[in-house]
Amino acid sequence: MTLARRSCRSVCLGLIVGFALLAAACTPDEVASTEPVIVEVPRLVTPASTIGFESSTGVIRIGVIADLSGPGSVIAQGQVAGAEAYWSAVNAGGGVDGRFLVELVVRDTAGSAANAVVAYRELRDSVVMMGQIVGTDNTDAVRELLRADGVLGVPTTRQLQWALTENLIPLGSSYAVEAISGISYMVERDGGSRVWCVVSDQSKEGQDSLFGAVLASQNLVEVPVFGNVANEEGADFVLDDAGPGDEIRLVAEAVDLGCERLWLASDAETSTRVIGQSAVAAAEFDIGVGSEVGLPFPDHVVPWATDHVVVVVDAPSWGDAGLGARALRDAVDRYVPDVRPNSWLRSGFTSQYAVDVVLTSSVRDGDLSRDRLLSLRDRLGPVDTGGLAGSVDWREDPPTIPTMVTIHAVDQVGVDPLGLKVQATYTSPIVDAVTADR
Repeated sequence: MTLARRSCRSVCLGLIVGFALLAAACTPDEVASTEPVIVEVPRLVTPASTIGFESSTGVIRIGVIADLSGPGSVIAQGQVAGAEAYWSAVNAGGGVDGRFLVELVVRDTAGSAANAVVAYRELRDSVVMMGQIVGTDNTDAVRELLRADGVLGVPTTRQLQWALTENLIPLGSSYAVEAISGISYMVERDGGSRVWCVVSDQSKEGQDSLFGAVLASQNLVEVPVFGNVANEEGADFVLDDAGPGDEIRLVAEAVDLGCERLWLASDAETSTRVIGQSAVAAAEFDIGVGSEVGLPFPDHVVPWATDHVVVVVDAPSWGDAGLGARALRDAVDRYVPDVRPNSWLRSGFTSQYAVDVVLTSSVRDGDLSRDRLLSLRDRLGPVDTGGLAGSVDWREDPPTIPTMVTIHAVDQVGVDPLGLKVQATYTSPIVDAVTADR
């Protein structure tokens, strides 16, 4: 997304240059006989003061709710750093519409959804919107409060059920779309005769991905074999993770069942553990995983993962030449240089494009009220992230959700800091099943 930032100075300068060129093109008599033309320059409107914006200071305050010190702190810290990098870059150019600086007001939930409610109530009367809600549990804890209070929020996680939820603007393909696309891609690549199993956990991210895996098993034309081939009911289709340490049992069970392909329908912690143990066990199955995985992989995992892991995400490589990836790299290098590049940093940065679009439109209309911000969501077309992620087109009836993903392989000799290499962009031929069942 490129924002046009025009000041009175630039507009007036353009008019002066234009009059000079006009005079140069006319004869002296023509200039003398021409009646002066008065051109009205549109006045830039300063929105009235409202919750989270004081017109006298010109600062827009947006809320951030994140698990900065709890079990998800590594993820949350990366995502908040991404938001900080984004707004530091925007503020360096003058702020929203080149005129209004943005201040992030951050509250730590310390890993507790109950604390997310407390954080929301602390922020509610001092910010224009919740510009970043990090984590599925945090979003679930506050989304009904957002709806009741008429406050707009931007989650950094991507549940399919949230795609069209009022008051939320998620960016990117859901975990369910990643699963259905990843399995579909691997079936096309390898053929449908492979024995598939799914590793899942009780996380909400994992359950969303599991929903996509189930849809894939039900809708693929070339149907893969899900579960133990000796079990006609396919009861061994899903292997449930019981928590840290259970990856040893899971990998051994997958081997005993004859699983040739695993889809990891789980959160980042579970997925990373299972891949690590698969490498230790030198397992012969291949693994497909979505964005819920810690990257880059540890050095001892990389050689195995290079030949056995497919990563399916709605994002390009870190070194992509697109506008969004270049803006990301530049902002990170300038404003959060001590933060190591990772997928969480990228998703946190990407989430703020939606905030920027809404704030810029509201500023240009001279109205930063919550009612105005909320009304814009239902009229948003796809948010231009410069290729970093897709978004819902709310203008359609029904709104369309993003379905294209990028297929990555692990690359141990490349220069990408996440340790990945793009193989293809892909849209599953059965992805309509996801949109129909959402």
